[in-house]
Amino acid sequence: MARAKDIRGARRDRRAGYIAIAILVACCGLPLLLVITGILGGQGPSGQPLAIPAGQAGTYDLKNLVVRTVDGEELAIGDTGGKPRVLVAVATWCGTCAAALMSVREAVKQFGDNVSVIVIGVWSEGLIRELSRQYNLAGAPQPDTPESLKSFVERFGDPKWKIVLDSDAKILRALGLRYIDAVVVLNKKGEEIYRAEPGGYAKVSDIAKAIEKALKL
Repeated sequence: MARAKDIRGARRDRRAGYIAIAILVACCGLPLLLVITGILGGQGPSGQPLAIPAGQAGTYDLKNLVVRTVDGEELAIGDTGGKPRVLVAVATWCGTCAAALMSVREAVKQFGDNVSVIVIGVWSEGLIRELSRQYNLAGAPQPDTPESLKSFVERFGDPKWKIVLDSDAKILRALGLRYIDAVVVLNKKGEEIYRAEPGGYAKVSDIAKAIEKALKL
């Protein structure tokens, strides 16, 4: 029953996401829509690469990427503590992001404390600031806040998961994210072994298989 309510809520949020996208298109045109939804080609609005070249996913170093959670804890994205880690990129106005969180929540249940999850809020002032250098963002959704992300994760994911607000878009660049919603699984060494973009369409079984694989590596 609870999952059915979550699914209905996710559908409502997805509709809200479509409305937000419609606002973006109306205000900024198709180019911004392509940037936001991930058809980036190779470079973002500031000229910096936002997408990993084909065949090179997982070659970047995340262990030196140190960030702070919304609760003030310092952590390195790629320092997994010797167990698999799932990264979920989200924006609170994105319906498929809610679906991604629910899929990850189901996938990690069987693994208990043997896997960690970090939720990355990518719709930040940093990303909006970069996009606004080239596009008119009047009417675009407001940037997410620690409070909005916590509420979103509590509703669709697990309140015990760590949450990071990517305020300067450095995680987005390091991961080469092309979509607002993405699911990435790291092995015990912090190396990427699975990626789903957009993450809202990732199958629970595929995420679980990736975690099982990571546990064996």
